[in-house]
Amino acid sequence: MLKSVKILFSFLALVSLGCSDTNLSRPLPQPLSVNSEGDFCTQPPDASNHITKFMFVVDKSSSNVEGNLGDVATDPNEKKRADNIERFWLKKKSNPLIKWSFIAFHNWEANSYIGTDAVPLFSGDPRDMQSAIQQQRNNPDTGETPYQAALTEAQKAIQIDLQKNPKEDSDYMVFFISDGYPDDGGFTHPVGATELAMVDSLMNSAKGKIHLSTAYYGPNDPQGPLGLQAMAQHGQGKFVNLNTNPDFNIDDLLVNGPTGETYIIKPGSLVVYNVNSAICFDGTVGVDSDGDGLCDKDEMALGKPYDPQNRFSFGDGYGDYVHYAAKIARDTLIPCQDRTDEDNDLLTKCEESYMKNNSPSGTTSVAADPLNPDTDGDGIIDGIEFFMLHSKSVALDKFNLFQNFDSELVNAGDQIRQHRNPIFPDPNLSEDEVYDTKADFTGYTAAGQTCYHFTQKHLRTYPTLPLSVGGALGAPYAHGANGNVVLVYYLETLQREPNAPGVYAYSLQTLDGTAAAAAKGTAGGLTINNNVFKLYRVPVSN
Repeated sequence: MLKSVKILFSFLALVSLGCSDTNLSRPLPQPLSVNSEGDFCTQPPDASNHITKFMFVVDKSSSNVEGNLGDVATDPNEKKRADNIERFWLKKKSNPLIKWSFIAFHNWEANSYIGTDAVPLFSGDPRDMQSAIQQQRNNPDTGETPYQAALTEAQKAIQIDLQKNPKEDSDYMVFFISDGYPDDGGFTHPVGATELAMVDSLMNSAKGKIHLSTAYYGPNDPQGPLGLQAMAQHGQGKFVNLNTNPDFNIDDLLVNGPTGETYIIKPGSLVVYNVNSAICFDGTVGVDSDGDGLCDKDEMALGKPYDPQNRFSFGDGYGDYVHYAAKIARDTLIPCQDRTDEDNDLLTKCEESYMKNNSPSGTTSVAADPLNPDTDGDGIIDGIEFFMLHSKSVALDKFNLFQNFDSELVNAGDQIRQHRNPIFPDPNLSEDEVYDTKADFTGYTAAGQTCYHFTQKHLRTYPTLPLSVGGALGAPYAHGANGNVVLVYYLETLQREPNAPGVYAYSLQTLDGTAAAAAKGTAGGLTINNNVFKLYRVPVSN
């Protein structure tokens, strides 16, 4: 790509030498820089792939029916265990975003009632949970109270689930219910360091995604409740003593975890781009009134049919720069009239069809995707890559932005974000010509949105010619004299999938490129808040 771009720019430079500003119809005032500031948040967490997984770890020892050391039986009719669990399940069983697991422990072992003991599972099938509750009622209460075996089986179930369902955004709520002391290794003992270490290990299986709550329903013995309470503290959950809470239900043990998966700004994808500027034949960044990728002065030098006030001077669905680039590359443009831009990436459907790369990198598509604003997933939308790197293949190469085409210290991607020429050294750059776009993370909302503070002290605006609706890509691109249509966008992705297409958040705003606007400071710059951004979700199939 670099060689072809160099050849093209060399040609453009020769063309620019053949003309001068004396050929222009009007003197061009100097560009100005405006200041922008604001705050915004991503959209609320996505619950579409968020699965809540409830696990019951339930005591089936003999003390439930026989009593212990002279005490009465703790739960002979399963009222505290199966009845409570069933009431909880019946309220939630129709929710497709919930899965269930059930482990019973006695006789120095733990048994999985969903799946097998060797492969304990979570299931969303109501029949599996109904069967598990029935087994809890029908299977005999016998033997000892093996906490360690129960915790081992619970951790195994979660680890297996994480391996089987890596794409599910899962939160695990473990309910550990018992009437007594641990009894592992043949002797009864209070909950101690071993059990608490096992709870810690369970929690580390998926940090921040697991809560373990406990309930005690045994004899009125202070050591039993204290041990289960300690387990709940290590499990970042809740504890309930049924001796002092006779009206207990499982909801009392719920912990309010995340309601969905958090969105973040994809690294490198916050970009401000002045649609009414372009890289000129002489290598500078100059005014492009119609936003077609050709500077006004270059269109005037090229002559008719090129018109700096009409992006579609040739009357079809291809902008003027595409026609010029195709002519230089000796490409034949397929007849096309479609000027729609469904993914809002600054390219028409016709122009996207021109974007080709027979050896794509970062995408399986050999042509730009008209439904994905960032086909190669590198954070720079297709139109900006094309207009600034001047090659029909760049939007399908995820790694070209890390290259250095002009021997400057800044790579191509960062130069595009700074609104500079990424192909040749920038001539006589002043400080206010370099965009300094920033979004500093400020925290989370109560709903789990990530929030940012936006600043940009240097946003270059230009003295444009007026552009009517008919000459633009669409109504948002029309502007009066000195109007500058500026695109500010970012790509939102789920926190665990930063390379996924995600959601394209964009705003087109028209700024005044006069000295009066620049003198207003932030009042003359971009408006940045949650209300200005439109959201476009890239189709899942892409």
